Formats: sequence, C-alpha cells, structure tokens
Amino acid sequence: HQERNAHVIRLAGRTSLFDEADDVLHLYEIMSGSIMVFKLLSDGRRQILEVLRAGDFAGLTGGDTYGYGALTLCPCTLRRYDRQAATTSPFMQQRLSRYLLERQDAVYAHALLLGRKSAAERLAMFFAGPAHLKDAEFDVHLSLREVSEYLGLRPETVSRQINRLCKLGLLSRSGWGAYRVKDRRALSELAAV
Repeated sequence: HQERNAHVIRLAGRTSLFDEADDVLHLYEIMSGSIMVFKLLSDGRRQILEVLRAGDFAGLTGGDTYGYGALTLCPCTLRRYDRQAATTSPFMQQRLSRYLLERQDAVYAHALLLGRKSAAERLAMFFAGPAHLKDAEFDVHLSLREVSEYLGLRPETVSRQINRLCKLGLLSRSGWGAYRVKDRRALSELAAV
C-alpha cells in the first residue's frame, strides 16, 4: 500500500503547509484537523477557496508550483506523500481519481451556496459541513472574518447569523475562532439542501 511510503507529520494550528509559488514536491492527506486553502489577491485581500478536513487531500495541482496557499486551522496530523511517487502509483492514481470526482460535487455545492443561498442558508450549509463527514458533532476552526471571507458575507451578517444558530442550539462557541457543530441534520434542513 502507498501509505507505507507516506511520512506522518504533525503541525500546530495556524501553521503554513505551503505558500503560493512554492514548488510542488508533496501531496498531503489529512488524517485529523482542518486546513484552509486560500489565494492572496494583488490588492492584499485574501479569498478562502475551501476548507479541507480529515479524509481530504491538500496540494493537488497540475502545475509545478502552487497557485494558492494552505494553512492549518488547528493541530493537524497529515500523511505527506512524495508527489512524483504518488502520481505514478496505480493505487494512488485510483484513490486520487475517486477523491477528485467526489470533490467536484463540493465545488458545485459551494458555487450554489455563493450564487443562490441567503445569508442564513449559507451559514447553515457551511456549518453542516460536507456530506462525507460522519461525526454528529465536530469543531470548525475559522474566525468570524474567515467565515465571512469564505461565504462572501459581511462580518456583521455572519456574527448575527452565528448568534442565531447558537440560540437555536445548533452551534456553540468553543473558543476564539472555533465553533462546535451540535446538530448537522437540523443545519442541513435550515440550509434547504
């Protein structure tokens, strides 16, 4: 199995995994924790592209350098694969192909969220998380500003909606930039998924 060729690494929260324009030498599989993938714009603003969780891969790109950066949001355990070895292994090719097909659904869901959902539905859909998450409860490690960047909403709107979800008992604060999701099913229903 390809996992034997992987090196397990542990990173603290808010640690850069790689930066835009770094050479692509590795692929990363998230075993635990979450990672934010982002693009820095020429005017200094940041656009959060996606939030990756356990079971996701980071660093998948067709180029020789990264066109985006990746930052751990909390302590993470990762499998680090040599890119060349991973992309030529039939076992890993099959795994990555299956993973990329599943990620296509997530890309469509995010486009729908940004284009057609209300602020309340965006927050509920975001906190419900992707369908492949198995845990009934889990933590989300993004600051209010980061959630607003990811969802294309003003921070005041995000704050108001988070307070509403907390009052409904669907979400609780578990520290700075950390929220505990309490009821994924109810959040999905609010999101009209």
